[in-house]
Amino acid sequence: MIAENLHARFPDDAEGAMALKLNALVRQETCARVAEAAGLGEQLTLAQSEIKSGGRRKAAILAGTTEAVIAALYLDGGLEAARQFIDCYWDGETASLSSDMRDPKTTLQEWAQARGRGAAAPVYELIRREGPDH
Repeated sequence: MIAENLHARFPDDAEGAMALKLNALVRQETCARVAEAAGLGEQLTLAQSEIKSGGRRKAAILAGTTEAVIAALYLDGGLEAARQFIDCYWDGETASLSSDMRDPKTTLQEWAQARGRGAAAPVYELIRREGPDH
């Protein structure tokens, strides 16, 4: 259904561009944001230890919950019920997609190769790392 939405919204996109957009929309972080938008975290029955450790905000739990809700809607109400949920909660996610979904490293490599500077694979050196581990 998300692929159908993408095709309707971006009918002229090449397959590669569409694949990047689809991956962005079905990844864990996006599913977790959908769960938050739908208020699913507050509806979860969790062990006290999970509640204390912030389980209602954990991306893995929220993403899994989103997938389970879509499956339940499909099993109980059919394809149209699942489609309504997806259309409602993925519309903003789809609208916020960039026209260029390539990561900066890929963009740089393609730029260099197009100018004859990328005959050999580039070598990257980590200079600094900041922020929490992901």
